[in-house]
Parts: sequence; C-alpha cells; structure tokens
Amino acid sequence: MHDPRGIRLRALEPADAALMYEWENDPRTWEYSDRRWPVSMADLEALVDHSELSIWQTRQMRLMIEDEGRRTVGCIDIFDFDTLSNHCSVGVLVVDAYRRKGYAREALRQVEEMCFRTFGVVSISATAETGNTASIRLFEAAGYERAGLLRDWVRHGEEYTDVVIFQKRKQRG
Repeated sequence: MHDPRGIRLRALEPADAALMYEWENDPRTWEYSDRRWPVSMADLEALVDHSELSIWQTRQMRLMIEDEGRRTVGCIDIFDFDTLSNHCSVGVLVVDAYRRKGYAREALRQVEEMCFRTFGVVSISATAETGNTASIRLFEAAGYERAGLLRDWVRHGEEYTDVVIFQKRKQRG
C-alpha cells in the first residue's frame, strides 16, 4: 500500500472551484453523495468565497486533500457541526486514480484529530450505502462503529438502498 503520511489537508483556494466543478458534476460521484444533480460554478465559487468563515458560523468545512507532490487528490467535508451537543458528520471523496492508496484513511485521521482536539467534538458520524463496500471498509478500519441502518433511504431510479450509519466517539480519559 502507498504510504500516505505525506498528505496534508488545506483550506480551499479560488483555483479549487474548477476542480470541484468537475467532481461535483460527475454522475459517478453522485452515487456516493446526497447530491443527485449538477452544481453551478457560481455555487462552488461562493463556497470558496465563504470558506474563510469559521466552522462555528457555517456549521461546515471543506478541506482539500493533497499528496506528497502537492497534487489535489480529493476533499473531505465536516458538516452538520453541532456546537450544543458537540458532534458533526464527515464525508470524504478521493478521485479514481488515487483510491485504495490510504489517502482517505489518512485524511479522515487528520480530520478526526482536528474535530476532537480543536473543535471539542465528542462524536463524529458518517454514512455509507450498503453497496459502497469501499466506504464501509474505510470507516470500519478507522474504528467507527455501526450505529444503525436506515432502510430504503436512498433512491436510485425505481430502487431504494439502505444506508449504514457509523459513529466514532472521542476516547475519554
């Protein structure tokens, strides 16, 4: 397996809008997200423009994942940030050419550390459709527990699929 220790997470830059436009408008990625429709460049530019706002203001944060050569290989989102109950959700996307090389796992580890230590989060959740074995393996390998199952949760044409809910709690002590 590729050694992903050299990766870093970074804030959004204006040039990222074009890359995100490509990812967000690829119907193959819709299969793994809650979005099933195209997104405009204007919306993505607004996301970049507002990325300087704190997570406490927006309740979300997108970070870009870069490899050792500073190539952008994906992104990781923190969303549904709840400051009252101190929990959030995460989602990660690594583009095809960089999958199965440890980038998602390392990005997830870095985001967990940020959430638990910096943001005071005590619990992180994630979801994956039951057919998304790569995401299920990722979250299980990262120490997330299966916390539930949402039956017939995501529609694909006339078919519905179930979604696994994962949770990782901050270690106490």
